[in-house]
Amino acid sequence: MRTAALRSMLVAFCLPIVAFCQDAQEPLDADVAQGVQKAPVSVGEALSVRQQVVDEAEAKLAAAQAQYDAAVAGANEQMIEGLKLLAKAAVAAGDLPEAAKLWEEVLKVDVRDADAVSFFETIKRGDVVRKWQMKPSSVAKRIEFRTASGRVYKREPDGTWSDSRPQYGRLHREVECHEYLTILERDSDKSLVLLLPDRFFWSRDRSAWRFDEMGQWVK
Repeated sequence: MRTAALRSMLVAFCLPIVAFCQDAQEPLDADVAQGVQKAPVSVGEALSVRQQVVDEAEAKLAAAQAQYDAAVAGANEQMIEGLKLLAKAAVAAGDLPEAAKLWEEVLKVDVRDADAVSFFETIKRGDVVRKWQMKPSSVAKRIEFRTASGRVYKREPDGTWSDSRPQYGRLHREVECHEYLTILERDSDKSLVLLLPDRFFWSRDRSAWRFDEMGQWVK
C-alpha cells in the first residue's frame, strides 16, 4: 500500500518536470534543425546569402534616407512659404529693408526661388542673388560621380547629366538636388538614379530603390 502511494507521489512530482523538459527541448530541436537548413553548402551560396542580406539592408537604408530627405524638403518648403508671407507683408507696408532681409533668408534656403530673385531684380539688387549663387556649397560642387567599376555621371554645361555607359542612355535630367543627394531621371526610359556621397541606387518609379554599387563624388 505504502509502495503504491509512494509511486503515485513520484509520478505526480515527476510529470511536471518531464513536461517542462519536453517543452524546452522542442523549440531547441526546431532551432537546431532550422540552423542546419540555413547552413551554406558552398562558398558561393554563403556569398549569395550575404549579398541578399546586404541588398535588403541597402534598400531599407535608401527608403529611410528618402523618407528623411522628403521630411527635410517639406520643412524647407513650409519655412519658405512663411518667409514669403512676411516678406510680402513688409513690401505692402513699405518697409523695403525688412522685406530685403526676409527675401534674402529665402535665398539662403533656395537660391533659385523665382519670387526672391524677382524682388531683388526689381529693386536693382541683383548682387544679392549673385552672392548666394556664387557661395560655395556641397551641392554646387557635385558635377562628377564615379562608381567603383569606373562608371561616371557628369553634369554638362547645359545642366543635363551624361552617363559614361551609352547602353544606359547618355542623357539624364536632374529632378532633385538636396544637401545629401542628387536624383537623376534617365531620358530613355524615365527610370531614376539616386546619387549619395558614397553609393548610388536606381528605381523604376520610386516605389523601391535598388542598390547598384559604391562610388563617390570626385568633383
